Amino acid sequence: MTETAPAAFRSALEGYQPYTDENTVNWKEANDNAGRIGGWREYAKEASQPESGARPGPGAVPAKP
Repeated sequence: MTETAPAAFRSALEGYQPYTDENTVNWKEANDNAGRIGGWREYAKEASQPESGARPGPGAVPAKP
């Protein structure tokens, strides 16, 4: 029989970081800023742009009729 070393114990809580509140922006300021940069249309335009360095997959190009 071959003996193997016992598995190393690793706690599930290793690296645990307790919850901390994050500093957030006032919702009114965030809403006003979104309006200044173009609102939802600007976000939609940004989302429709391909990511830099990423090549579109085969489903990204519409099929010809």
